[in-house]
Amino acid sequence: MGQLRLAFRVISLIIVLQTSLTAQAVPPTDPAFKAQFEEGQQALKASRYKDAITALKKANKLQYNSCEECDLLLAVAYYRPGNLLNARKTAIRQRQRRPMMACAHLPPT
Repeated sequence: MGQLRLAFRVISLIIVLQTSLTAQAVPPTDPAFKAQFEEGQQALKASRYKDAITALKKANKLQYNSCEECDLLLAVAYYRPGNLLNARKTAIRQRQRRPMMACAHLPPT
């Protein structure tokens, strides 16, 4: 039952975060960032979750760990193969970055 509750919370948070980030485009400022981010997106679409996680972590690091869309996609990449704990940690990090966002689905950290 605990796993199911955690899965529901992670899915709910991902939906909220995705809705808030849909209108935001990835800034094409750094070509290395853009390449890693696009590689992560493509790997995620192809269900290559380990590759997606690696590329998205690199992209996020190139943005000094402030890439909100990287965190969202990382949460999805962790969630899909069932890594709920890392999905939750990534979603919480995103929530901490945007504390006013309606994220009532997660308990306080």
